[in-house]
Amino acid sequence: MLRDEFAKFEAFCFDLDGVVWEYRKILPGVCNAIQVLKSMGKSVYFVSNNSFFTKAEITNSLVTRGIQADINNVFNISYCAALYLSKHLTPGAKILSLGLSGVSDELANAGFDVIRGESMHELEVEEFEDLENMKVENVEAVVVGENPSFNYYMMCYATLALNSGAKFIGTDPDRVEKAGKFLVPSTGCIIAALETATNRKCTVLGKPNTYMLDMILDRDGIDNSRCVMFGDKMETDILMAKRAQISKVLMLTGVETRESAKGHAFEPDYIFETMNDLLVTQPN
Repeated sequence: MLRDEFAKFEAFCFDLDGVVWEYRKILPGVCNAIQVLKSMGKSVYFVSNNSFFTKAEITNSLVTRGIQADINNVFNISYCAALYLSKHLTPGAKILSLGLSGVSDELANAGFDVIRGESMHELEVEEFEDLENMKVENVEAVVVGENPSFNYYMMCYATLALNSGAKFIGTDPDRVEKAGKFLVPSTGCIIAALETATNRKCTVLGKPNTYMLDMILDRDGIDNSRCVMFGDKMETDILMAKRAQISKVLMLTGVETRESAKGHAFEPDYIFETMNDLLVTQPN
């Protein structure tokens, strides 16, 4: 049974990594909570900065793990970045994708001619003379996504494309991701390197930008007061919710702790240990 203070909400938005799952292992209480919400006729959305996978792949991963997910309510940043560029570039435009296949595939699905960063993972710059022979195609946009295999060759290629006037788009500004007990560098670090190299500012579409959330609210006609966001990062999930003026729940199943959450000028409305906190415990 849903806690009384959440009954007023119509739309429940969930981050994925650190909230719904960790390494695709569903976190405690998630399946039951979403099942309860669905049974009450609530709208459930998944709003993620994860650019590793396509919208369809994420939906399939959720469904196969017992999560009731509607592909039309999955808003991952790879898909949304492709939508954004569809409104700003002509069909067939050449785009350099510095993410993994999730970004490249969504851009290709949108009709763009994609130079895949995955094809550059094995390329190296051994000496500066190699750069003189680097031929950069007429790229109209560079899209930076999370990429553990990002290398110096890719940085140089992207820098040349950006200095030639390509649009500079980032999927998300996440500085770190949780990897077991550790926090490791993420997309924001790649963006920062390219911003330094080009002296240009990247247009970052993912949280805390409200772009994905605005798409949900506008498409489905949802009032801000009837929407709540569940996230594990203060500087992305919770800040986005604050900017969009919706309610915000910080989950301690991911990056943040109660102590780290205090180091910000804004606060979540609720802090949950697990998703079980969304429901009322029934007496024995």
